Amino acid sequence: MKLEKDAVTIVGFSTIFILILLIITPPTLRLMFGKDEVNNSDKVMVNLIQRLECNKKEDYDGYSLIKKVNTVYNGNSIDKITFNYNIEFSKAGLSVSDVYIYEYEMLKQIPGAIINSSQNSFIIEFDYDKADYEYNEFLNKYSKDISSQKSYYEGIGYTCSVVK
Repeated sequence: MKLEKDAVTIVGFSTIFILILLIITPPTLRLMFGKDEVNNSDKVMVNLIQRLECNKKEDYDGYSLIKKVNTVYNGNSIDKITFNYNIEFSKAGLSVSDVYIYEYEMLKQIPGAIINSSQNSFIIEFDYDKADYEYNEFLNKYSKDISSQKSYYEGIGYTCSVVK
């Protein structure tokens, strides 16, 4: 009976000793061998949020069309694109029904487009977190990486800036 108690006691203390070693060993080894040095240039900035803002004013007979495109990038992928079309009339007798905006008409037909309009302002928003627009041919020309998209807009007469 006494032999059994001694065996249980020895096994118990041995188990406690092994558990203590398992707990203490990793921090001790970490202190002894140090941390690996990481080159910061290899890190990718995952949460870099940038906004590409592009503006263009087109003058027509009796009105001006102000186009604004805001594209929000999270890293290298697009989060949201907002197209804003504002009409300013310079001749009396014209109304919004006299103005046809080809881009607006094409964009509002894309499934998942969020459309808001007021008297002389038309806004279309595409939220890439809520819908997949990758295969839409018309929207595809507006869905490139930030430098390519900036070059595209500036090539067709927009003035662009990148906001971080």
